[in-house]
Amino acid sequence: MNSQLKQPVLILTLVMLTITGCSSRKAQCLKLLQSVNQGNTLISIKGKTYNAATTKQLATELNTIADNIDSLRLSSGRLKQAQAGFAQVFHDLSKVLAEMGQAFEAGEKTQITPEGRTELLKAIDQANQSGQSVTELTQRANQLVDEMAKACPSKLTQD
Repeated sequence: MNSQLKQPVLILTLVMLTITGCSSRKAQCLKLLQSVNQGNTLISIKGKTYNAATTKQLATELNTIADNIDSLRLSSGRLKQAQAGFAQVFHDLSKVLAEMGQAFEAGEKTQITPEGRTELLKAIDQANQSGQSVTELTQRANQLVDEMAKACPSKLTQD
């Protein structure tokens, strides 16, 4: 999961370094990028730990980030589309991580019995399915980065 999510973090960092234009759009781009980067930072830090508690906590925090992205006041149509897309990606990722956290929790609590082995296999299957969802969400995030690059000015350091 972690290596699949590093690519959007790197791409977003590169986008931040290459964006320019008018100051109001610049400010809006910065607001959106800051919120998205908050989520990516959480993923980078907490996505390295594969246990139920950390995964569930990350899911909760990413849901909050998604709500924050949703609440940004942006005027540009393209930025609004990117905003809605990133909010949805973080909401969906939050749901997937919550499911993954439940799978980890089931695996952590499973006793070593024939029934426990069946439960563990179900938990592993659920975690694998969640991993596939993460891959799809990463691809969507990459598309959103491309949309933002078109919507934002090319240098964020100029007014």
